Amino acid sequence: MTPPQTKFYWNLWNAAAKANRWHMENCRLQNAGLDQPMRSDLIAEVIQLAHARAEQDHRGVSMDDLRHGVHMRALQRDCGHDHITTREFGRIKVLLELMANPDDLNAMNEWLHPELEEKRRLMTRIGSAPAAYVQAICMARFKTRNWQSLKPGQMRSLAMTLANRKPAGGKPFSTRNEQRPAPQQHNEDPY
Repeated sequence: MTPPQTKFYWNLWNAAAKANRWHMENCRLQNAGLDQPMRSDLIAEVIQLAHARAEQDHRGVSMDDLRHGVHMRALQRDCGHDHITTREFGRIKVLLELMANPDDLNAMNEWLHPELEEKRRLMTRIGSAPAAYVQAICMARFKTRNWQSLKPGQMRSLAMTLANRKPAGGKPFSTRNEQRPAPQQHNEDPY
């Protein structure tokens, strides 16, 4: 994860823990969820995974176990937050949003349809190139000018094509919106 993603991750985790009233008191996790009705099935699964992780070490559940339970549920593997890739972060982000607010329909839609995150990322990358150029490539390769309607595999192919080609200025399209240095003025007036 990038540093901004790491900061966002911790903010999301804190929101999820607060929404579920999880906290440590006298070195023990309080309100671990077994004695209260579950706010959602996903939260119940995370709690079960956290308990299983703690039982492997013959100890009580900790906040760290709950956090790792989120990773296990979202990624189907146990890992620390420093081993999460940028691509995997989107899945964990959605799960933490749902844990903080189980009624969030946008987050639920993203959870049920994980391909939406990839499509949004590809659309952002493709959208940084000039529209006419993207449409011309789409017409030549996919027989349509409407690149937004491409299937995910076609969008990946288009994004890779754009990443491998450089415009006339020689800079990749992903950096076209960055600030460019002002041109240097030459004060070599021969007169």
